[in-house]
Amino acid sequence: MTNGDEVRTLRDVAGTGPVRRAAPGAAGPAAQRPLRREDSVRNHVQILAAAEQLFTERGPRTVTMDLMAEAAGVGRATLYRRFPDPPAVAAALLDEHERILQGRLAFGPPPLGPRAAGPRGTPGSPDGLG
Repeated sequence: MTNGDEVRTLRDVAGTGPVRRAAPGAAGPAAQRPLRREDSVRNHVQILAAAEQLFTERGPRTVTMDLMAEAAGVGRATLYRRFPDPPAVAAALLDEHERILQGRLAFGPPPLGPRAAGPRGTPGSPDGLG
């Protein structure tokens, strides 16, 4: 069961429907974020996915904004509109990975989710002492 937010990876987000929408009157980060245009969301996902691949294959010190724009299939202006330099893209990528991990910890199935087995002697542990 989730709280209505879906836990997805970067690759899952590409090509899917609209950005997460909060319920009317809801509070929290999803409610505070303005909705973005579909092409803006798609470009953002493409940029982060391309950056992740380039950082993995070439190492973060050798990746340029031109390489990222080309790999993402977006123009340089589109890339620079959102990110001023490669470290800003890396920070956004880390933020996205952290958001995904936190979603899995909070709402995902074991071994990470809320019903995951804890250390011995705690509720939910396999020894049954908790």
